[in-house]
Amino acid sequence: MAVVDGVVAALRGVRLVAPVDLESDLHRIVGAAFDGAGLRAAHEVRLGPGARVDFAVECGPGDGVVAVEIKRGKPGSAALHAQAARYAAVERVVGVVMVVERSVFWHASEIEGKPAVLVSLTSNWGMSV
Repeated sequence: MAVVDGVVAALRGVRLVAPVDLESDLHRIVGAAFDGAGLRAAHEVRLGPGARVDFAVECGPGDGVVAVEIKRGKPGSAALHAQAARYAAVERVVGVVMVVERSVFWHASEIEGKPAVLVSLTSNWGMSV
């Protein structure tokens, strides 16, 4: 899916020069990357009951959204997968991108038949934290 690829490309360009102190700092950095890539991303979007995503990137009028969730540090893999599955279960979500500060185990390429991608910000440039 083109928009999922665009989201991932924008995130691959993010360079963390040092660990961040707050998740809100990551939100600001990711939001700026989406703006720079010309992506229309809404911040803190309620997708449905129990599903509030950090960013919903629009695919086009009536074409759904790519759910983008940001996690600071190194979150647990099982919890990360469960959260991605909640987003993927929402009808208007066409893909899920989980953004982590530090790399975690991720085996899914699809969840609920929708693209699911993990992007580790510190792995983008080989930074070790």
